[in-house]
Amino acid sequence: MFAYPSDKMINVGTDNEGNDIYRLFIMFYDDSDWASAIIGEGQESQGQVLMNAIDFHIPTPEANETNAQPAVSSMLKQSYPNPFSSNSTFECDLKKSGDVSLKMYNVKGQLVKTLVDDYQTASTHQIMWDGKDDFGRTVSCGLYFSKLSTSGISETRKIVIIK
Repeated sequence: MFAYPSDKMINVGTDNEGNDIYRLFIMFYDDSDWASAIIGEGQESQGQVLMNAIDFHIPTPEANETNAQPAVSSMLKQSYPNPFSSNSTFECDLKKSGDVSLKMYNVKGQLVKTLVDDYQTASTHQIMWDGKDDFGRTVSCGLYFSKLSTSGISETRKIVIIK
């Protein structure tokens, strides 16, 4: 038997509980000789083309405060200036208050500097990095990554240091 599913599901309405019903059509050829269209030796018949449909009942998502998440792409803005030689500023637009961390990593994935690691209120925050590591040493020129993490969401941006 060979099955050929359609390329998309079609919305065919809603059920009694308010769930959306999506239908997927499947066409298949059923024979005893793995889809041979010719009656062969030892084969009873040519087989037949059959079509079936599977209905999926999918609950309609409810927008509420518990499952609504901020858009990840707008949480951490690209730092400026970038590239930089002395200081760069990160702008974070936090939609919800909570524990936040903003950390700098080198290209090997090693932690270089923790800029923020505490509770922050919902608002726009500006954080500056002076190009120094956690020990106060100036880091070398090159590519670094800033990683903002909050409420199970993280976002990473590239930043380049030049001299």
